[in-house]
Amino acid sequence: MFTAYESPRVLIMNQIPLRKYVKGKRQGAVARMIGVSQGALSQMLKSERRIYVRVDGSGSAIEAFEIKTLGKNVADQEPTQQPT
Repeated sequence: MFTAYESPRVLIMNQIPLRKYVKGKRQGAVARMIGVSQGALSQMLKSERRIYVRVDGSGSAIEAFEIKTLGKNVADQEPTQQPT
């Protein structure tokens, strides 16, 4: 906890789409940086998911995260009629 006289260290971080971050880099190296297997990274890149990489001021990956919409999913939709 910080007192009125102290301030937290400010880290400058950017959020970059995963596909953009991986361009020009080896998938295995990026996978290790964000803590997943190369196969998992490959699946992320093939998907339509909105995955971003948070990088520090030097451009090194800190973590990956996904942005998901809540409240609308397949289970909420009306069932379709099956032809008889």
